[in-house]
Amino acid sequence: MAGFGSDGASVMVGCRNGVATQLKRMEPMIVSTHCVAHRLALAVGQVEKDMPVVKRFNAAL
Repeated sequence: MAGFGSDGASVMVGCRNGVATQLKRMEPMIVSTHCVAHRLALAVGQVEKDMPVVKRFNAAL
């Protein structure tokens, strides 16, 4: 079993020439996923725009 995690950028997961697509050509059973930690960071960044308290909390961490 093989897996590939990325930040979701088109160069990494593009359907024509992305790294994940190229790896899948070499290894059809590979599993490609958008990194959960990166997805969480993107979501928190969006929440910070609407809820300043979340931004202050993250700054305190």
